[in-house]
Amino acid sequence: MASPNAASMTRKRKVDVQLDFQVEKAIGITSSNCNALSCGLSGDLAYCAGCVVVIFSPKRKAQTQFLRAPNSLKAFSCVKHSTPQGRYLAAGE
Repeated sequence: MASPNAASMTRKRKVDVQLDFQVEKAIGITSSNCNALSCGLSGDLAYCAGCVVVIFSPKRKAQTQFLRAPNSLKAFSCVKHSTPQGRYLAAGE
């Protein structure tokens, strides 16, 4: 029979994560469905790369922005530009 202390030690503890990093370049794409890729009216392409959404500009042939949720390391699974103007970008896990 396990002691009460052993049972309390196996409980998961909530860990406070500090996310202080700056992305310079994303390599690859995490896509398990067709919702992880979106093209805006300006031609910019948004795609999920782990816990970051990457904005790629074909005109500049470069990744121009990196977006991430504050205090979260969960991977994004979908991204979508708003219609019809494409002014907003929504991403979810």
